[in-house]
Amino acid sequence: MGDTNMDMTRSKIFNVGVYACAVTGALTGAIGYGGGTIGGVLGMGAAGAVAGGLGIPLALTGVAVLGYIGYVGIKSTLKALKSEGAAVPLGLAIVGYSAAKALFVEPVKALAALLPKKEQSPQQPPARSIDDAAKPSRLQAGNLKSAFANIMKPLRKKSAAPKAQAKPPAP
Repeated sequence: MGDTNMDMTRSKIFNVGVYACAVTGALTGAIGYGGGTIGGVLGMGAAGAVAGGLGIPLALTGVAVLGYIGYVGIKSTLKALKSEGAAVPLGLAIVGYSAAKALFVEPVKALAALLPKKEQSPQQPPARSIDDAAKPSRLQAGNLKSAFANIMKPLRKKSAAPKAQAKPPAP
């Protein structure tokens, strides 16, 4: 199966649409429900931005689905849903995910790209303490066998008595 990338945030038109919906939601929330206080206006504006940025694209997708149903008819739609029933929820999930990514992730990436980057020095391993240097790890490659032997020692059965070696016959 090929590589299918369904991320809609690569489309500039989709991003502009999500931001326009977020601005519409922010204005509606701040003006209509803000309550006159600065905290209320900011809080309802932020809630409206999230609701508008996520809800309006999903609602428009639902309207498109209803338009499709009206265009092809209910019988044809039900027949299509029997064979491709997961297409509508999958489409809504893709639109919702892409809208959330455009609303929350893309602005952070854009701000991170604007910030000056620090010059990175070559990676050095973390400094070891004196105790670490004095005591080698039990699980280093050379000590691995002895570490497992010590772990397994109490589990082994001990034989009753060592067997005597047979003496060679006398000449």
